[in-house]
Amino acid sequence: MNTAVFLQLTFATLLPVIACVALFSLRLHTRVSQVPEKTWQVIVGIVFGLIAIYGTEAGIPMNGAMINVRDAAPLAAGLLFGGPAGIMAGIIGGVERWLAVMWGVGEFTQVACSVGTIFAGIYAALLRKYFFERHIPNLSFSFATGIVTEVMHLMLVFVTHPDNVERAFAVTQVCALPMIISVGLSMTLCSLATHLLKRQPLLTPGPQRNVARILHTRMLIAVAVAVLVTVGSTAILQTSLSQSETAKLLQLNIEDVENDIVEASDANLLSLTQKAATAFPSARAATSEECKQLAAELDVSEINVIGANGIIIASSEPAFVGFDMASGEQSAEFLTLLPGGGKTEYVQKYQPIAYDANTSRKYGGVAVEDGFVQVGYDAQNFLDDLSVQVESSVKNRHVGQTGSLVIVDEKGDVISTRDDVAVRTANELATDASNANAGQVFETMFRGEEVYASYHEVEGYRITALLPKAEANLSRDTSVLIIAFMEVLVFAALFLVIYAVIKLVVVRGVRKMTRQLAQITEGDLDVVLDVRTASEFSSLSDDINETVGALRDSLALVQADLNMAASIQANTLPDITSTITERREFDLLATMEPAKEVGGDFYDFFLVDDDHLALVVADVSGKGIPAALFMMQSKIVIKMEALSGIAPDEVLLRANEDLSEKNDEDMFTTAWLGILEISTGKLTYADAGHEKLALYHDGSWELPKKPNGAVALASFTKEDYDDLPEKYHFRNHTVMLQPGDGIFQYTDGVTEATNAEDDLFGEERLEGTLHEAACADPEIVLPLMRKSISAFVGDAPQFDDITMLGLIYKGANGD
Repeated sequence: MNTAVFLQLTFATLLPVIACVALFSLRLHTRVSQVPEKTWQVIVGIVFGLIAIYGTEAGIPMNGAMINVRDAAPLAAGLLFGGPAGIMAGIIGGVERWLAVMWGVGEFTQVACSVGTIFAGIYAALLRKYFFERHIPNLSFSFATGIVTEVMHLMLVFVTHPDNVERAFAVTQVCALPMIISVGLSMTLCSLATHLLKRQPLLTPGPQRNVARILHTRMLIAVAVAVLVTVGSTAILQTSLSQSETAKLLQLNIEDVENDIVEASDANLLSLTQKAATAFPSARAATSEECKQLAAELDVSEINVIGANGIIIASSEPAFVGFDMASGEQSAEFLTLLPGGGKTEYVQKYQPIAYDANTSRKYGGVAVEDGFVQVGYDAQNFLDDLSVQVESSVKNRHVGQTGSLVIVDEKGDVISTRDDVAVRTANELATDASNANAGQVFETMFRGEEVYASYHEVEGYRITALLPKAEANLSRDTSVLIIAFMEVLVFAALFLVIYAVIKLVVVRGVRKMTRQLAQITEGDLDVVLDVRTASEFSSLSDDINETVGALRDSLALVQADLNMAASIQANTLPDITSTITERREFDLLATMEPAKEVGGDFYDFFLVDDDHLALVVADVSGKGIPAALFMMQSKIVIKMEALSGIAPDEVLLRANEDLSEKNDEDMFTTAWLGILEISTGKLTYADAGHEKLALYHDGSWELPKKPNGAVALASFTKEDYDDLPEKYHFRNHTVMLQPGDGIFQYTDGVTEATNAEDDLFGEERLEGTLHEAACADPEIVLPLMRKSISAFVGDAPQFDDITMLGLIYKGANGD
């Protein structure tokens, strides 16, 4: 491949890639994104259809054939942009290729190229919809898709020309490798560019790959290995068969010529021997001088007359007289011509004579009275007598379609060959043939091309058969190429069929089961798995249903226990008893809504004595049963210490000491404790890391700045407390409530209530709701605050317990 051809092929390969980059960039980053999808499909189809036309009209000549990358256009359109675009591009390119013969484009591949291009568009559309499920294929699958499409295209050349396989092979042999690689590479680069433009990863990490993608990859690897192994095995087998057939063909042609020569030689020699026998009707009457004269007349090398005892009694070679024919294996064969031997004529092949192994001749014998006459001649006599027959036996004979036969004498001179073969060229065989054994196939150069050759020696001549390697390997190469194409297509079809079956049975079953399991994990235990596409799925569905059923029963028992725990917890919270309701000095209301069945928040209120009311709002870390248990402990400890009549800060300090003991789970409690002196309205309070107290005074609400940063209960020991900076210690604070004043205390479940956008309710909304209430009456404040929280949160789930306590002071007389 020269530089110009390489550059042309490179541009043709990159043209679909350039189109992909341009079109995707327009679609992603310009107003083209607003073009309706149907219109966009038409635009893409036309663009890639024009690229397919360019592939036809700008075909690249190579070794007598035209190569192109036309199929990459409909493939890229169908796989990367959409099925309609791919089909349209394929039809545009295919129809134009059909019409292109009218202005000189090759007619031989008209049908194959047109159908192949349309097939590329349809194939890409089907793959995109059913195989890749409208996702961009990865690089390996893009390359494989290009290979399969181009193999189908080239296979159509053979299918459409079953009567001209040789030419079909000549075309595909030149085009196959560059076209397959170029189309596959073009599709790979198109996929790469699309992944980069869409910022999609080229490789999906293992844990993120779905079942379908894993099956894609592993099946592709298996198919690729299978194709390589089968094609390699086929090539080896076909090579062996081709070599065997070549050897048989060469041997058959040599044997045909050899038989022609031997038959002509036998007939000629027997004729001469019969003439000699006529001159010597009786062996006893023959003389050596007569033999010599007759040999000269017949132009033979030797005439012998043998008596009834098998001894030569006369010969044109005086030295042979008296030679016993029985003394040598070669000469003994003629004893069958003696009386009682059973033969009257006998012709022997050309071979060394018994009298002198350094001399080779061919003998014929005819029985006469009292013996037989024997005539022998050498290769020169044979050539002189049968030159016309020898020459004609090879001049018009071909080995295969273009092979030749060459006959060389003992001196290495060419005796005969085909009319269109120069004698000098035939002489080139002498050296190579001399390095090989008779009947062995060897390789040599003949008339400027590589050939297979073999030879036999007969009658003093060497018959060499020649067959061009290109012709000898044509059958093998054609078979291997067609079988390779068929295997690629068959394995590709099997790949798609197997994947379709697996997808139908396995992937869909897994996906359906995954969806149903997701419903179960989200808490819907009434879902029943019913995947029955295979026995394994049926068994798994039954097992999961049984497990979920058992889990549902267990959760029902747990729920019953939780309901009981919630009831017990609710019963531990104080009601507005008659003792409280009979007091006219204040009105009080408190609520607690756990996020789960049981929570960690709590409130409490109780009379320390007739003139002092204790108020508690607290929040235990964590949720659920552990928090509820620690909440019970915290509530009891705080109440016991408060009932002793000590100040709030001392209550918290003693409660901390009690709760920090054996606190292996490192739980803690934020708490607010207030002691209201009912007769005066004096409220003394302290907090342990709790929320701000909201105070209603002089007709308005306010959230005073927290006076210190005291830490939560059970978060430190007494020794640690003594070492803490002063600002972290519990401190008492006092406010004087006038008639109509009030307080509102709460846990962080109020301010940290979260909506669907993860926004917090916050202190600002809390203050806004309090101002909206415009009074301290807890019967108004608490319901309004809960309504405001619910409106803000909407359908978002409750993540934390919500606890509120409100009190309005009416004065010592309760006016």
